[in-house]
Amino acid sequence: MTDLPTDLVLEDFQTLPQLLSARVEASGSEMAYRFWTGSAWRPVTWLEFHRRILETATGLVRLGLKPADTVAIIGETRPEWGLTDLAVLVAGGTTVGLHPMSAPAQLVPVIRRIGCRMVAIQDTDQLEKLRLVADQLDSVEKIILWKGADRVDAEREISLFQLNRLAREGGHQSRDELAALQAGIDGQQVANLFVTPGTTATPKIVPLTHANLLAALRSVSRLGIFRPRDHTVSYLPMADAGEKILGFYNRIATGLVTSFSRGPAFLLEELAEVRPTVFGATPAFFEMAHDVLSGRIERGGPAARALFAYALKVGRQAMPFVASGRPLPPLLKTRHLLIDALLFKKLRENLGGRLRCTYVGGAPLRREVLETFFAMGIPLYELYGLTETAAVATTNRPGTCHPGSVGKAVPGVDLSLSERGEILIRGENVFAEYLDDPQATADAIDAKGWLHTGDLGRIDGEGYLWITERRLNLITLTDGKTIAPRNIEQLIQRHRAVASAFVVGDRRPHLTALISLDPAVLGELVDKLKLSGAELERCCREEALVRHIQKAVAQANEELSPAEQVRDFRILPRGLSLDLGEVTPNRKTRRSVVLDNFSSLIDEMYP
Repeated sequence: MTDLPTDLVLEDFQTLPQLLSARVEASGSEMAYRFWTGSAWRPVTWLEFHRRILETATGLVRLGLKPADTVAIIGETRPEWGLTDLAVLVAGGTTVGLHPMSAPAQLVPVIRRIGCRMVAIQDTDQLEKLRLVADQLDSVEKIILWKGADRVDAEREISLFQLNRLAREGGHQSRDELAALQAGIDGQQVANLFVTPGTTATPKIVPLTHANLLAALRSVSRLGIFRPRDHTVSYLPMADAGEKILGFYNRIATGLVTSFSRGPAFLLEELAEVRPTVFGATPAFFEMAHDVLSGRIERGGPAARALFAYALKVGRQAMPFVASGRPLPPLLKTRHLLIDALLFKKLRENLGGRLRCTYVGGAPLRREVLETFFAMGIPLYELYGLTETAAVATTNRPGTCHPGSVGKAVPGVDLSLSERGEILIRGENVFAEYLDDPQATADAIDAKGWLHTGDLGRIDGEGYLWITERRLNLITLTDGKTIAPRNIEQLIQRHRAVASAFVVGDRRPHLTALISLDPAVLGELVDKLKLSGAELERCCREEALVRHIQKAVAQANEELSPAEQVRDFRILPRGLSLDLGEVTPNRKTRRSVVLDNFSSLIDEMYP
């Protein structure tokens, strides 16, 4: 087998199954991925992966999957996720990924709204979750279980093993039917649906066609960054567009090999063992790695701290040259080589020692973390994209990088700013419409085809995009998870004593909240809770009142996924003020002003 050129996706492929077939033809005997068996890494070739995909696709067709039917996938990032996804696409269907940590109450409205006919799940934990709401999932005809075949109910549930046995029973007739289904897929058919948080309690659903996805892959390919036989580690959620498109589908396009991580707790260990050449992660990972490194240096004593401080100084001096691809001045080059040999080379070994390209996105990255990794010889290239742009819009890359920016527009993508500085994006990768939401679509895409991102930024003289403010009200945690706070706030506000709740957490590791109380209800609570009085400033920190409001937060958390749960809160010491700009004359709350005015309370919750 010969290596597949990295520009293959520039050719006239219309669908992802066509791209997959080309990859298998070119690189069939090469390793596609490997996974941990419990004692060793087990490699799987493209030919073996493709055989399993076709078998599962055949089983799905025999199970009743029809063209354009949607299958929901609920599970952690693992080989079965990609196998199921591609099997559905090969059978002419559409997939939607849902986060495995989602509560049953969050899964039901999405599955019902989309009308999923089948749901593929990881294990019995997910199965028990769906059984709790089985009577509400009218459209679901079959639940496919990857692991735990002994627990399935024959009426509605089937294991992946049983599904593949069903496929083998079909013989040549089923394979011929599958081939006919693939021939009937065109580029304008929806391949993926993504559930993305909006500014309301109802999430938006983004359909992306095969053409959208291939346009994004063409843009990445034209950058010339990835090479066949590059190796990476996959750990981010495949329910998100970034990992699914720039990770999973991009590996098909470029021939990258991946090792599927056992989970975030094992990631540092796996990077050292697997020794990837390219890697993508959220800021939370690099911030964690930075903190681990800083702790080790601190414990190393005065000499280690002095050496590291000097090394960072030299590395930061070299950063502008490394970022722009320019040669270092002779004296700086000598110092840099020396400090690299003494320290940085050893530190890079903690992440495998072979990283050539390291990408970070999904949330802003702390400047000190960016500079430390650049200094160590692991440049972090920040990128920017939305689910609506098939995860790609701009990126930094080797030799063309301004640290702190999110790079230049990728090939095939137009980038502009509105008069008020809103970032506008246009290209074949941009989605056409939200599912069943014409108003949201009209608000997002104008008559000239520009997607209004809701993010504010500036474009410098060299074409680099700098994000100045994230989407209004949306919260981006440091691990890249995007949270829409309104639904969480509404759940807390169901308690009659709560007048308003303000969820906090942008660029923070978890959510907290500021809570404003209803003065009338507070008056009722004075005797009941034996408070010192009804003056908020005096009683807002009294243990009895805090415990009472904690119940409201706990009840809300029961209906939320772990990432959406509020970990801490503070009761505001006074009501919201019109004079201070916290509310408008018609009593609408100005969130940004409230958060600014009570910033000291917020800081208490993030020691």
